[in-house]
Amino acid sequence: FSPPREPVNLNVTQKQREWREAFARDQGAEFDARGWSYYTGDWHEEWYPGYTSSWSIFTGAIGILYEQAGVEGSGVKRPDGTTLTYAQTVAQQSVSSLANLTTLATNRRQILRDFFQYRRAALDGTAAGLDGAFIIPAGDNPSREVQLITTLRNQGIRVARALQSFTASVVDESGQRVSRNVPNGSHIIRLAQPLGLMAKALLEFDPHLSPEFLQEERRELEKGEGTRMYEISAWSLALGYDLDIAYAHNAPAVSTQRLTETPDLQPGEVTSPEAGYGFLLRCVDDRAPKALNALLERELTVRCATEPFEHGGESYDRGTVLLRRAENPADLVEHLQEIASDIGVTFVGTPTGYSSDGPDLGSDNFDVLTAPRVGLFMGSGIDYTCAGAIWFLLDHEMHMRVSLLDINQFSGRGLSKYNVLILPSYWGGAWGLRSALGDRGVSAIKDWVEAGGTLIAAENAAFFCADSSSGLSHARARRDVLSSLDEYEEDFADEQAAYTATVDTNDVWHWTPSEPESSEPKKKPHLEQLKEQDELARRFRPRGTIARLNIHPEHWLGYGVGETSTAMLATSQALMAKDPVDVAARYAGAADIRLGGLLWPEARLRWANTACVTREWRGSGQVILFATEPFFRAYFHGPKRMLLNAILLGPGLGTRQPAPW
Repeated sequence: FSPPREPVNLNVTQKQREWREAFARDQGAEFDARGWSYYTGDWHEEWYPGYTSSWSIFTGAIGILYEQAGVEGSGVKRPDGTTLTYAQTVAQQSVSSLANLTTLATNRRQILRDFFQYRRAALDGTAAGLDGAFIIPAGDNPSREVQLITTLRNQGIRVARALQSFTASVVDESGQRVSRNVPNGSHIIRLAQPLGLMAKALLEFDPHLSPEFLQEERRELEKGEGTRMYEISAWSLALGYDLDIAYAHNAPAVSTQRLTETPDLQPGEVTSPEAGYGFLLRCVDDRAPKALNALLERELTVRCATEPFEHGGESYDRGTVLLRRAENPADLVEHLQEIASDIGVTFVGTPTGYSSDGPDLGSDNFDVLTAPRVGLFMGSGIDYTCAGAIWFLLDHEMHMRVSLLDINQFSGRGLSKYNVLILPSYWGGAWGLRSALGDRGVSAIKDWVEAGGTLIAAENAAFFCADSSSGLSHARARRDVLSSLDEYEEDFADEQAAYTATVDTNDVWHWTPSEPESSEPKKKPHLEQLKEQDELARRFRPRGTIARLNIHPEHWLGYGVGETSTAMLATSQALMAKDPVDVAARYAGAADIRLGGLLWPEARLRWANTACVTREWRGSGQVILFATEPFFRAYFHGPKRMLLNAILLGPGLGTRQPAPW
């Protein structure tokens, strides 16, 4: 039982630590009186604030955790020769609860005074580190901003809206101090409030583990004893929501209004409903994918822009949705008005297909989309946290029809009714997943993909697909391609050169030869040496680090995401990809990859520039791999959008479908 071992979250106060020790002493005394064994400070730590006992600490409570060994049946014989009975487990749990209640009753007046002082110190700013504020500038994804604000307010955290624009000196997600112009209507979370320590704990970008713990962790890893981290080392909501959030060390002196209810979003509408050519829908706001799904559910003919363009004096990005009147039923406007009203999106009517810049609306750069018919694998062995977040996204947030396929009953029959299959992560890793699917199941999935299906696999399932024995992908785990790493590096360099190319006109018209490169071949490290280096780097694997993603500037999987995003990195495996595999998102280079949490130098180098999201042809279909959970704990919104793009855009943009009869 509590108290935990280090690391302990930096926002836990000294007074709370002292009270936890007092409760533990009294609980231990009750066990001593009965001759029962117990231990504290060995098993769990208190770094991540997301567990129930941990979360309660940041309300001012004394968070306590204890767990009783489970017994199936009447008793269990243990390795030391003793027997733990069911009756004893019930007694130990009951005695613990009564001991805690007795400590609470005995000290109730002082505990209440300390609770009051906790809140008052946070409110009047005397608590350390609570003189700043987090700023959420009003941007082009207001529904995601509102979702974050609602999440914070549901904890009891106070949020205010700026009543004017202002300038502030802030620290961005990379730790850089910059001056920002913040527009009117932006939201501010001042830390000088009763739950200021909770707001700080949930939002701060990059709390640092103590030097003492880092030394201990390094020593244990060097010895091969394994990590001392019990949970993820980073969790920042500010980073996970992938919004342009900044932190000001001093709360901005700007007039604000405290929110007393969830802020209203701009209602949806259909502008120029009489427009003769068609209607456009921008894809940046998080309501757009939900609207797109509704359009496809209604069997309307929907197109997606694969190039940016300017139309009617406005700029539109790749991913913009187009509905042409000529391709849709006469009651198209009624459909759009219902969706606009229900979801809150705006359809812009246009009388012409002519664009002032970029492709015209009649161009082949507007591809027809295909409605997804989704099957999601579930069942024993499937990582229920990964699968649960995806199911929640599709069923609850998107209101999308989805079939749940029991992986342990999968025979490979009946796949023709689906055009999208999702394989979440699997507890047993790649070989466990192969065993669950069986040779017949793997073969059936291959045939289904080649016939035009879209297979999406996440984390361990992605590495199952990347294993050469599955035959599903040309991507590979890094440890399997150590002898050809230079080929992957050259492919990455070519990819970078293609999108950063510049033209020296003097070279074009007045070229002169440069000095010839040395013909002496570069000496490659010995394979055994590479294996040793890779094994050492895997020992220092990231265990819940928030990493920066660089998004491919033109790939349809990145539509609506932006140039960069964030993802949770918590795996021992790194994904390598080269032509013919497209890499839609890569982890950033070694200097930029870490945004929050513990990432040893060895891990920086191993995961730098590796693939996070890949896509490749297989016959008429495609395989899309996510090296991480795409919707980690349902709050990492960048990879979530890429997952939705894979589902909603994939069948139309990434597969070859026969022309309708």
